[in-house]
Amino acid sequence: MAQLTNIAFYRSLEYAQADGINLTLDLYVPERADRKAPLYIWVYGAAWLNRRMFYYGVPAMGILQHGFAVAKIDYRMSGEAKFPAQIIDVKTAIRFLRSHAEKFGLDPERFVISGESSGGHLSSLAALTPGVPEFEGPLYPGVSSAVQAAVLVYAPSDLTTMYEQTDFSMPGTSDHNAPDSPESLLIGGPVQECRERALWASPVSYVKDNRSIPPFLMFHGTADNTVPCGQSAELYALLKAEGADAAYYPMEGRVHSFDFLPEAEPIILEFLKQKL
Repeated sequence: MAQLTNIAFYRSLEYAQADGINLTLDLYVPERADRKAPLYIWVYGAAWLNRRMFYYGVPAMGILQHGFAVAKIDYRMSGEAKFPAQIIDVKTAIRFLRSHAEKFGLDPERFVISGESSGGHLSSLAALTPGVPEFEGPLYPGVSSAVQAAVLVYAPSDLTTMYEQTDFSMPGTSDHNAPDSPESLLIGGPVQECRERALWASPVSYVKDNRSIPPFLMFHGTADNTVPCGQSAELYALLKAEGADAAYYPMEGRVHSFDFLPEAEPIILEFLKQKL
């Protein structure tokens, strides 16, 4: 354990092994004796393709200054294992952290999951599917993978509608239905030829009649040419139709980047204050 200023830093904690890969997480915990810290779990995004754990995650670090512990988790890429390996890893990390909450000074009743892009997709799935057997995995049995809130940043929500929501007049757009698209590589085949698998991997499939949806906060740039903003709008509409606690902030003119996060941070902090 290395020490940062008033922060305990636990680097590369191994939470699982899968397909010969050591899956790890970094954990930062504010050192306070008077109470256990709520936990902000950050899932990085890289199209489910590239391991960038130590580059991404910076946006979540500001949360540390407000009394939250932060965990940055690694997971298997689509080139290493197809879906649902990625969500199994995320949920296993959640259960690992909850099962070790006492050791690390975490409040197991105040877990928040957050991520951007493909990490937001996995965060959304984790929030919507506590206890779904095929997503849970075998490790840490009897420990819940539920979270108490979700914060999503330009996250895919419905793999089957990404193409139709794409504005191809914007530069840099891609064909989400192509066999080599990140979405197709995730599920192991072209999205429209494997619609059942694509829907299985889509958060929108787990909203209807779901009575255990935690509060959701979503941000999405209206000029996003990587993940169309219709993805967040679609999920938000479904959540509201179910009476869920959800807020959506379309960021006018913003693209697929962290540029708007300084503007979003006060909203995130107020959301966490209210919901936890």
